[in-house]
Amino acid sequence: EMVRIRAGFDPQQFEANATLAEMINGVHPSCQAPFGDIPPMACPAMDFSEMSQLPLMTEKGYYASPSCRDQDVAFDVLRRTCLSEAFDQPIAGLGFFHDVRTCGDFFDGCRRTANNNVSFGWFQKIRKLCSHTCGLCASSEVVAT
Repeated sequence: EMVRIRAGFDPQQFEANATLAEMINGVHPSCQAPFGDIPPMACPAMDFSEMSQLPLMTEKGYYASPSCRDQDVAFDVLRRTCLSEAFDQPIAGLGFFHDVRTCGDFFDGCRRTANNNVSFGWFQKIRKLCSHTCGLCASSEVVAT
């Protein structure tokens, strides 16, 4: 869905949202910061110089870098997709998405929400999108190994 939105198309699994599209494209004000500063929101838009550095960064290097932060925009797209009629079935184990809107809504290192536990499979995925909340970033209170 992020690729569709980035390319200028409406998402297939949920209703189009102009603010979300601006964030995915990196043009929303919360995605902007003065030169050298980190913007308030980690938007998935990158310029080519940033992209060219990605292959050089190790996973450990990412977790130690200022770039390691919750990817709430990507999480929002995942959440909206999983809550769509096509995916949100009782047996799918997606009930926890009803409890959260951002990465910061998870508890216990992303293992549960206010009303649901997160399965191990989803925990493995969520922790990479919500790396700060889940304790993977060096700047997190507890760094997981």
